Amino acid sequence: MLSRLALTLLALAFARPASGQPMPECPGIPVGAPIADYRGLSGNYAGALQMVVNRPLNLGLLVVPTDPASPLARGSFSGLFSAPSGVPQTFAGSFIAAPDNPMLPGMLMLEVGVAGQALRLNYRVLGLQRALAASHITALCLYGPLGTDDPQLRPFALYRIGP
Repeated sequence: MLSRLALTLLALAFARPASGQPMPECPGIPVGAPIADYRGLSGNYAGALQMVVNRPLNLGLLVVPTDPASPLARGSFSGLFSAPSGVPQTFAGSFIAAPDNPMLPGMLMLEVGVAGQALRLNYRVLGLQRALAASHITALCLYGPLGTDDPQLRPFALYRIGP
């Protein structure tokens, strides 16, 4: 039987915020609108320095072009993540960004090999912001990493740094 905390985390992971609902943790990022694609995702992003384990402090994403008809964005990433020790650690690996669909909300899934084992960090994409010309994504509002029992887990924003 799932604990109350596990049920709450599961509900938060799959809940869809009301479209346009303001979220103080992600100022300026529209949340709740369906995410159809991740055009323009490649870039470097940074967030506020919050020491929540396995939360990215800086994240570089490079989309590798695949099937143009696929809504998935796949590629490689590298970044600086908060760690239990309080000293940030560097991770690098592959990622998949999946848009909303009728069964599941949008997700950003990072996978990295650590000590011979695969570490998977999954984040719920609550919203994203595009540049006016819609050529690239300027900010992401994420929730996670999913599957942790941290009662203080809150959404967080990553903003594009540089072009």
